[in-house]
Amino acid sequence: MMGLEKHDNQYLQFFQPGQCKVGIQILKPITYQKININLRSVFGPMKPNDYRKPTMMEFVYNPSYRIFFTHTDEVIYKSMRTCLYNRQVVFTPTLGLANLLANYRWVGEYSFKPKIARDFLPIETAIPRRQLVQIDHSQAFSRLGSRIVEISQYALEMDCYRDVTDRDDIIFDQNGIAMSAFTADVAVSLAYYWPVLLPGQSVSVSYMYLLNPDDLEEAISSLGNPTILANGVNISANPTDTICPGELETLSINYDSTFTWTWSPASAVSSTTGNTTTVTATAPVMITATGHNGGCASISKNIYIHVDTVNRIQNGNPDIVLCGPGMVNLRPFITYDTLFPTIAPCDSYMVMNIPFLPYDTTSSTIINLTADNQLSTALPIGFNFKFYCNYYKNAYLSTNGYISFDAGAGSGCCAGQLLPNSRIPNNMIAFAYEDLAPVPGASVISYKTIGTAPYRKFIVNMYNVVHSGGVDPVSAQIVLNETDNSVDIFTTTMPGNPYGTWAAHTMGLENSNGTKGFAYPGRNASTTWTATNEGVRFYPAVYSAPAVPLRYSWLPAGTFTGSSSAMPSYSALSNVSIPFSVTDGHCSTISDTLDIVIQRGDTTTANYTVCYGDTLILQGRSYYSAGSYFDTLVSSRPIVTGKQIGRAHV
Repeated sequence: MMGLEKHDNQYLQFFQPGQCKVGIQILKPITYQKININLRSVFGPMKPNDYRKPTMMEFVYNPSYRIFFTHTDEVIYKSMRTCLYNRQVVFTPTLGLANLLANYRWVGEYSFKPKIARDFLPIETAIPRRQLVQIDHSQAFSRLGSRIVEISQYALEMDCYRDVTDRDDIIFDQNGIAMSAFTADVAVSLAYYWPVLLPGQSVSVSYMYLLNPDDLEEAISSLGNPTILANGVNISANPTDTICPGELETLSINYDSTFTWTWSPASAVSSTTGNTTTVTATAPVMITATGHNGGCASISKNIYIHVDTVNRIQNGNPDIVLCGPGMVNLRPFITYDTLFPTIAPCDSYMVMNIPFLPYDTTSSTIINLTADNQLSTALPIGFNFKFYCNYYKNAYLSTNGYISFDAGAGSGCCAGQLLPNSRIPNNMIAFAYEDLAPVPGASVISYKTIGTAPYRKFIVNMYNVVHSGGVDPVSAQIVLNETDNSVDIFTTTMPGNPYGTWAAHTMGLENSNGTKGFAYPGRNASTTWTATNEGVRFYPAVYSAPAVPLRYSWLPAGTFTGSSSAMPSYSALSNVSIPFSVTDGHCSTISDTLDIVIQRGDTTTANYTVCYGDTLILQGRSYYSAGSYFDTLVSSRPIVTGKQIGRAHV
């Protein structure tokens, strides 16, 4: 149908083991008709050099099959789908012989998943003997018209030289009735693809065996939330904790026992392996716990440990002075600095939506990308851009919807990866990673750097770049910001997968070896997301320890109402000094006393005689209950002259 090259059997290179799957379902009962062939045109004895021998050939009469087809190569798969849907073929379809022409029609496109047999299953298609454990013969014989047939040593695979490389017996019901059978789990052939590697480059290949493909996304997403305990306290929701200088903090991971865990950096932990380790530090540090299950499933979790080196509680208490005995609310004058030191890990990112304000594209330099699956030459950023702890001066743009900082990243054909992923491309910023292709004369791909240090911007524009196949165009702008090293993505249009035609799209970031990545929620190798006139910003994460409520303790506890509150009630009958302590539960603690002074006034009436015109200065005294007098000048000393008779109140 697609017209793959037949010379030297080149078409067979696309159908090697593990590349495609084909299922055949019989829709009409198989009936045969014998036809005489190779007949001579005249009667009589055979003439010299006439070697034709009339014979009988058996043909299948009026057959009807349903054929299920899938392929690991997205290009082959999409081409096949297009041919079927549009009823466009290069060579006429036939059934075995050239004169047995075949008609066909498009049925549809469906997802499929393996079924694990715990009982007899209905088998609709022909199946190799090796995948059967047992046929339910009792049910087969009870079904009217059931006729199970076995063909011995059927050719299943052949190499590019047309030599058969695999055979097995084939079993099916000749009348198209589903067989009830118990199937066996069989080995899965895995095919890997990566671009040509340059000298010195390498690629890592990982795999795991899934019985149900639908479980993949759920399994990977479930890896993101292990329980993290710090000294027995769950800090998973906000994996930050604060310790005092020299204090020991025990970190532990509660998760699937099949995972093995490593801790880094080694200088900050007591053990680099196991579910538990101990941290001691004198400065803020980020601890990374990485879990592996022996396959491709892995998870990495950061725990931010802050070291509080400052006593943040300060006391400036004045004494409480009362005019007489009574109830009083104790209120120490406490100040507390809640600004914990922050830590900005260079390998952790956050994302937020921003207004859709793309930059002007005039005066941009055109990038010479005019064909499918291309990676640009080095594009000078114009400043040092920090990305996952490394600085870069050049970027490389792929026509498939991402920027990489690796010259050997490749084009990334042909679907958006699930991040993180050790397979190249890595070290990238994906804005609409899928199988995209520029249209010569219609697509515009360009870049430029604007602004002045230290706030320059490197801008890449991709306008009207279609999905491979010529439809559903994508237009977006990517901006790298100097100083804060954030990434802005302005998407004018990303139609997604409106007709169920394309593979997954990805929007996110990934580090240089594919061990860490961060995707916009819902856009990690997803076939459903879309975007129109949207702004998104990825920015390095900054963490700080949360504020901690202060804890009070008043002594003796039994004499207060609310002895653990900030302002307990106390019945003061005499002068007293009350001890108390305040702590933030971490490193800051003070102990002090709050003095209560009961003060009373000392009044007297005195008569003074002065000469006319003389001056008398009156002076007040305060009385302290301990029995000592302290002369204290009043704030304003009244002056009384002897020119009149009267009273002065002090």
